[in-house]
Amino acid sequence: MKCPNRFYVYIYLDPRKPGKYVYGEYSFDYEPFYVGRGQKYRMNEHMCETLDNTANKYKVRKIKNILNKGLEPIRFKLHENLTNDEVNQKEKELIKLIGRHDIELGSLTNLTDGGDGVNGLSKYVIDKIAKSNSGRKRSKESRLRMRNAQLGKKLSDEHKEKTSKTILGSKQKNSASKFIGVYINRRDNTWCSKLTYNKIPIHVGTYKTELEAAIAYNKKAIELYGKDAILNDIDGWETYILPLNKKTSKYRGVSLEKRTNNKWIVHIWVNPKGLYIGSFNTEKEAAQAYNNYVIENNLSKKINII
Repeated sequence: MKCPNRFYVYIYLDPRKPGKYVYGEYSFDYEPFYVGRGQKYRMNEHMCETLDNTANKYKVRKIKNILNKGLEPIRFKLHENLTNDEVNQKEKELIKLIGRHDIELGSLTNLTDGGDGVNGLSKYVIDKIAKSNSGRKRSKESRLRMRNAQLGKKLSDEHKEKTSKTILGSKQKNSASKFIGVYINRRDNTWCSKLTYNKIPIHVGTYKTELEAAIAYNKKAIELYGKDAILNDIDGWETYILPLNKKTSKYRGVSLEKRTNNKWIVHIWVNPKGLYIGSFNTEKEAAQAYNNYVIENNLSKKINII
């Protein structure tokens, strides 16, 4: 039997803006910029959002700007063990109390008044979303997924496998590369490789040359897909020894991010979303944090041997 009191209300604060922020019975030492409701891992999922997978781009940009300063948004639960009705009411009360930025009533990046669904979207936000979606071309896979969702049908395992392989063998758009799964990062002129496995995008690595990125793609594709992998045609790639990827860690769930002042970042995949756990000064601290999260939440994942 599911527990009805499983919801909570949480808040995000901006560590760059200290002060005394008082809203009725609530008092914060930093400026609040987002209020949400959820259960389980919801509070941390915003750390993994990108401009491509969310309508709230203002919130995503604020989080990324904080991370670029080598900081992390302060986030914690305000109310716990609530029913669905209670959590909706609390979220609406907090958003109204603090105020939304898009309608010039406060500092929150929320685009709605809270509670159920998208009620309360401002005309400004509605116009931006409409403009963003105007003329947007959806992929064949996306259209098929939307159609099946509307019909209430689930994709078969065989269909999922075929779709996954189709994505595996596709070239990145505007990649300026002749190889599958390779694209150029124009910010620093490095070559990146990535592929998709079980609908989850996987970043393979970043390399100085296009050829190295293509070989890295081949190696990862063989690892994941075996004999069914679609590979780049490169002579002798199997024996090529790739240089150490600077962002690679020997531990599961750990990577090095330059944007956070060379701190070690921990992510973990859960059903099948990527959750941001935190940043740490050393690789071993990050690996231990990964282990702790797996153990504390009874996840069926292997832990790091430190």
